[in-house]
Amino acid sequence: MELLEGAGASAGASASSRAAKTKTKGKLQAKGEKSGGPGARKRPSTSKKASKTKEAKTQVPMKLSPALAAFLQSEVGYTDIDQASPVLPRSEVVRLLSAYVKDKGLGDGRRIALEREGAEKLREILDAKPDDNVLFITLRHKIRRHLVGPEEDGVAGPRK
Repeated sequence: MELLEGAGASAGASASSRAAKTKTKGKLQAKGEKSGGPGARKRPSTSKKASKTKEAKTQVPMKLSPALAAFLQSEVGYTDIDQASPVLPRSEVVRLLSAYVKDKGLGDGRRIALEREGAEKLREILDAKPDDNVLFITLRHKIRRHLVGPEEDGVAGPRK
């Protein structure tokens, strides 16, 4: 019996010592202590300045390709585009295309159903086949070839 009590006591002691300390990066550390040493990973900044910079990048007016400008005017009905130098922010283009997809009933949850009737012109703009899987979230990547940033000279055209 003494043997059993001794084994139980040592097992209980080691369990309680494990509960009091946790192992972090090879060092024993008491629970509740913060690990903020020199090798600690820092969290990304969530300051207002960082979010303003990200917003500003999506709001920069970009030159549109003639094909995209014509599509937005004829199919979407957006008439505020100057034909001589069509310029719109990328976020506005994505918003207009998303509204077009929803109005035409081409939305299928998160997916854009390019195989449906009425999606032919949108397929041309997105350079996609009817069986391609295009999601709303990837729409901005698909229109990238139709946009030229303000720092680039020239006319927007196919980019790869």
